[in-house]
Amino acid sequence: MQKILAQIPHRIDAAFALSVTSADKFANLLRWILGAIFAVAFLWSWNDSGAIKMIYLGMALVWIFVALAFGKTNQSGSGNLLLYFDLAIISLGLLGCAWQGLLINKGAIIFLCYFPVLAMVARRMDILLLAKVVIFIIVFYAILSVVAIGSFPLLRGLLIAAMGFSAFAVTRKPKKELVNAASEAAREAYELGAKEKATELTAQVHEHLMPPVQYHLPGLYVTYKHAVGSETSGDYYQAFETPRGPLVMLADLMGQGLAAAMIVAQLQHKIAGLAEQQKSLSEIATELNAHIREKFQGTQKMTCVLARWEGAKLHYVNAAHLPTLHVSKREVFTVPVNNAAALGADENIMFTENELDFQKGDMLLLYTDGAYAGLASDRENGAREIERMTNEFNSGEVNTLCHRIFDCGQPEYFRVLDDSTVVVVRRQEDVGE
Repeated sequence: MQKILAQIPHRIDAAFALSVTSADKFANLLRWILGAIFAVAFLWSWNDSGAIKMIYLGMALVWIFVALAFGKTNQSGSGNLLLYFDLAIISLGLLGCAWQGLLINKGAIIFLCYFPVLAMVARRMDILLLAKVVIFIIVFYAILSVVAIGSFPLLRGLLIAAMGFSAFAVTRKPKKELVNAASEAAREAYELGAKEKATELTAQVHEHLMPPVQYHLPGLYVTYKHAVGSETSGDYYQAFETPRGPLVMLADLMGQGLAAAMIVAQLQHKIAGLAEQQKSLSEIATELNAHIREKFQGTQKMTCVLARWEGAKLHYVNAAHLPTLHVSKREVFTVPVNNAAALGADENIMFTENELDFQKGDMLLLYTDGAYAGLASDRENGAREIERMTNEFNSGEVNTLCHRIFDCGQPEYFRVLDDSTVVVVRRQEDVGE
């Protein structure tokens, strides 16, 4: 990244150099245009008795000759030399008008040719060259006017000065602004690339930690759908076979990106060890709370749902997580949050464990806050949306329910900023059912 930022000023200088080179093409095109204009002026003044038509003809021929002779030159410095030719042609034309006493009326047309030439000088982005040209025009025309008509051309001198000021504004290279803009764009591109790479790595970590998408436990069928957030991450889902019955855990760590996923990965071993022991869910939550407090010194908190099936009874601990939904006989019941504190929030917390009847064919739906991010911006409305969709789709099978709720909560056009996870558990008679 530092190498890219260091190269930006040099690349901008090179771009300016190319711009100056391209200015020669426009300057030569201008010569063709001026030659054509004065050729038309010569024909238009064919019946004039004065010498002005010969002045027009001479200027037209010289400009066309210069455009033909030097149109394809690429020699360094040739562009500046040709601009001096342009000034000389205009000045000689004005001298001819002054010699014939036509400086005031016919000479005004030739005087206007200074302005497009000044624009071409500005295109070269050379402030010193611009200053020389402006001073030359003002001094030459002032002397010519005083000698020819005895009057100082104040207004025309001021017009040339105003044009010079405008050309100066164009000539000034906005290098600092361009360097800042390019550097900011490079940093944003680098951060975007790093963020996308971190998202990919986070997805790999989650894929390694989480069980298969469709998973059989004794008496349970479990399925889930998950998406990695581009801003925040920390969802953790696991299903265990324990001595006291199958256990499902869904948690949401309050962290960001890959760092949160790595913290969850570090907790995986501790969680798996606690799940294997003959302990109640409240004891598991208490020990996990103490571990998080000790390891992270109060800097991390994790909401979670622990659900374990012991026969026809569902034991659960909901530690400040979103309420779960129990689908029984096509009716949807909200399983309330029974612990207000998240894991790691305080050192001395006693977690309450509750149980409810869970018959064959019943389903339990668990989700994280990213699951409703496309529909609601706060917890209360989000939980209401998930419940509404569960009522709408509860007639479907377990996989259908999971996928429809997930997909409706995360519309296709919606960019997932936070981890999103939906888990559906159905009780059944045996593994093969």
